[in-house]
Amino acid sequence: MITRMLVGVVGIPIIVGIVWQGFPLLPLLVTFASLWGIKEFNRLNKKAGALDIAPFTLLLTFLFVVNSQFSDNNYSTIALFGICLTIPIILYILGPKNKIPLRTVFLTAIGPIYVGFLLSHSILLRELGDGILYQGRDWLIWAILVTFSTDTGAYFIGRTFGKHKLLIGISPNKTWEGALGGLLCAVIASYGICLMLNIDITPLEQIALGGLIGIFSQMGDLLESSLKRIACVKDSGSLLPGHGGLLDRIDSLLVTLPLTYYVIITTQA
Repeated sequence: MITRMLVGVVGIPIIVGIVWQGFPLLPLLVTFASLWGIKEFNRLNKKAGALDIAPFTLLLTFLFVVNSQFSDNNYSTIALFGICLTIPIILYILGPKNKIPLRTVFLTAIGPIYVGFLLSHSILLRELGDGILYQGRDWLIWAILVTFSTDTGAYFIGRTFGKHKLLIGISPNKTWEGALGGLLCAVIASYGICLMLNIDITPLEQIALGGLIGIFSQMGDLLESSLKRIACVKDSGSLLPGHGGLLDRIDSLLVTLPLTYYVIITTQA
């Protein structure tokens, strides 16, 4: 537990500093996280019996990140989606008949989308705003800190007070008490961070958005737990002491960053 806390104490200020600075450090961080994340995802996929096309998944993941930084239209994103889906389908058609299950095709196709596309929303979110009405930098910091607050609250409150299992078939250590604690921490963090960064939304909106992140953050965690359950592994890797793999640390962000981005562009367009 102490190691886990130390990683958070050291890592979070560094991440916030990189977000504050922006280009080029943020794209470099996102590129590293995406490539390492897809590496861990490929490891899970391999254990689950998916097709081993790591070079293609690494390249496509990298292109999703580059696309978010330099492309101004959606056509390139759609093209990358198409490639992600097409390559495994072609391999399925050309492969030995009845030897490759369809689940394998899906797991192979989804990797660059799950890691590269979703995480690239951190760059898209950072570049939102005109610096007057609202600032994408502040929203990205808000999303990261509220997500981490949810995870931390759910972990410690679950360990301290957890008695009723949440989804034992997916993640046996998670409890309803921890989930509610994470949700409460998300709401409190949202309110406090909005005040700290002077994000100009009403208290009701602060609470509502915090609650939304608190729910979807834990859904992202459970989604990755499902992938690990399919692969029959405890952690996606061992990069971060006390946390497991990098994918174990960013699994919630893969959901909350796109969610924040689309909420902002929808409500403040």
